Amino acid sequence: MQGGRREQHEAEELAKIDALRHATSAGLTDLERGRFIEIGGDKLGELLAGIGEQADCIGIANPGT
Repeated sequence: MQGGRREQHEAEELAKIDALRHATSAGLTDLERGRFIEIGGDKLGELLAGIGEQADCIGIANPGT
């Protein structure tokens, strides 16, 4: 990678790490405040499938398809 592209790549990676830190912090805050639901293992697949279907409907799961 050349100078400019390397700097851009590093900036993008740092932005991803920052977003992950914020998401992790928000998730931990939710857990501490009791804002979560417990899902049994048998229902987890159904929940994830439903989320996938919703993402497909709004074009997030497979952008450009």
